Amino acid sequence: VTMIAVPWVTVGGEADAMKVANLVKTDTLSEGDELYYYDGSVYRCWKLQGGAWQPATVTLKDAKGNDLSVQTPDASYALPRGKGLFLVRQDATKEIWLYGQHSTAPISVAVAAGTAGTPAYTMIANPNAEAYDLNAETAWTRKTDVTKTIGGVARTFKKDTTDGVVIPAGTGAWYVSKGGSPTIAW
Repeated sequence: VTMIAVPWVTVGGEADAMKVANLVKTDTLSEGDELYYYDGSVYRCWKLQGGAWQPATVTLKDAKGNDLSVQTPDASYALPRGKGLFLVRQDATKEIWLYGQHSTAPISVAVAAGTAGTPAYTMIANPNAEAYDLNAETAWTRKTDVTKTIGGVARTFKKDTTDGVVIPAGTGAWYVSKGGSPTIAW
């Protein structure tokens, strides 16, 4: 599973969106490979079948725990720049090819509002050609593992840190909001 970015716009166009069918080229992929996009409420899934991305049904649980099926739109579904998606591959030994035209136009991505008791998840991705430091404008934190020896036993703890909160070019990440709904300006 690889989280990738939506870095480009449609070739020759000025729109900020790229269609699923055009973004990830299929010639180095295998039948059954999948793309997943989280739209803020449900996952959308496309499977590679017959050399093309085909919509798949996603099964979720409703508030009462019952199965709920959601049909994914066809591969003309538009993926906005600055968002990320998962590529699940059967064979990850070959390179993947993303297609589109690089855009230098700045964009903003609003993240879902969450609270301390109910965090909200937004899949974001760096659409630029350079790494992006989230701490350039605001202090962000990430969890790192810290190992300490207590009573002769090594124990690993999670610690918040603000260093190295960088998203490389073309890479996606989860933004987990535990308060407010900030906007990320790429």
